[in-house]
Amino acid sequence: GEAPEPETYGALLKKRYHPVLRAMRETPKPILAAVGGVAAGAGMSLALAADFRVMSDRAAFVPAFFKLALVPDTGMAYFLPRLVGFGRALEWMTLGGRIGPDEALRTGLVHRVFPADGFESAAQAFAETLAALPTKTFGMLKRLLQKAEAAPLGEALAYERMLQSAAAATEDHRRGMTAFFAKTEPTFTGR
Repeated sequence: GEAPEPETYGALLKKRYHPVLRAMRETPKPILAAVGGVAAGAGMSLALAADFRVMSDRAAFVPAFFKLALVPDTGMAYFLPRLVGFGRALEWMTLGGRIGPDEALRTGLVHRVFPADGFESAAQAFAETLAALPTKTFGMLKRLLQKAEAAPLGEALAYERMLQSAAAATEDHRRGMTAFFAKTEPTFTGR
């Protein structure tokens, strides 16, 4: 069919996709993208916005936008260079092609690659590992990393001090300290 009017693209991003990206960045809980097939265009962008990414050994990422003479959207130009560096991001976004599991793992695009047979179980087990983390502290870490990425050192260190005091006041910190001294594994509650 025919392409929509040019201004429709920007309006769709503003209304539908950008709020999702902001919510993903702001949520204190870990977000896992489990890529079992081809994540192309905005699907790839949404996976990049997740805190953790795993993929099947039969899956692939495809930037896709440039072959349509479009700039990457849904945050790809923000997230991809931060994950793999400017040069590699520029190459992938302009020359396109499929980014397979070996390259994705080698470049830091994904955290784990699991066999396609049993992928869902492996991804679920990884998600359960994330869920067992001290999620309140994870939210603080996520904010700290975002702040430190753009702030001058002094400002980042001040924010670090503030968050460390807040983390030290959590129930999970007390649980972690108790487990440390008892030489056992802590069980966190997210409080």
